[in-house]
Amino acid sequence: MKLEDLLGKHVRYKGEEGHVVEGHAGAQASVVVSIRMISDVPRRDVTVPESQWEELELLDWQETPPVAEIARLKVTLKGIRPPIWRRLEVPVEMSLARLSDVILAAFGWTNSHMHEFAVGQRRIGMPDADDWQPPARPPAAALFGRPPLEDEATIDLAAVLVSRLRRLTYTYDFGDNWQHLVQVEEFQHRAASRVYPRCTAGRRSAPPEDCGGVCGYEHLLAVLADHGHEEHAELRAWCPSFDPQEFDLAAADAAVRQPPEDWQ
Repeated sequence: MKLEDLLGKHVRYKGEEGHVVEGHAGAQASVVVSIRMISDVPRRDVTVPESQWEELELLDWQETPPVAEIARLKVTLKGIRPPIWRRLEVPVEMSLARLSDVILAAFGWTNSHMHEFAVGQRRIGMPDADDWQPPARPPAAALFGRPPLEDEATIDLAAVLVSRLRRLTYTYDFGDNWQHLVQVEEFQHRAASRVYPRCTAGRRSAPPEDCGGVCGYEHLLAVLADHGHEEHAELRAWCPSFDPQEFDLAAADAAVRQPPEDWQ
């Protein structure tokens, strides 16, 4: 079978470990076929050496749907009622570093603090000279305590959506400890008329930066609602325009594609 007979086609392949995968065939350096697996959970590419091309089974378009390329996420700030949340549509090939930018922009955070993703037992975030080290094998990480920090710039969303994983945690500002539950609602096919990433819905404003986490935020709301409170004037002066009910969808949608220039 020739390369030109495979490119762009839907194929089925039985891998070395007996796993059967299906997906689009695309060239890599013109010597192998790379299959983007078709599933309700996107996976990494599967590489098929030229010596095994004859084992690839060509499938009819109607038999196998196109690969899902967009993940619809609902991101909810934990511990606050009524809930503060955003609905996002992002490419599955987006790095977690870029996804962090999208989440921060959608909520209106200022990117002035550290952050980290928790994916199962894995820690993925912003490496620095003091903290970062190459990831250990999972058993070793479990034996010796806290798993090492992996570099978010080298890991895409598709790579962590394995074993039907549907949720992860994103923490922003380790002092205030704002934890966001990131839930995968569904996978979609990319629409040619849309620009991604997108913010398509949401409710309520994110808390002001550095207000003390969930407990501090609850105290802030109580004081702002009580004009007779001894701290009312001081806290209102600290956040004069803050409205907890406000959410500007158009502004959030624009921000996820172009983060504010005044970000830290």
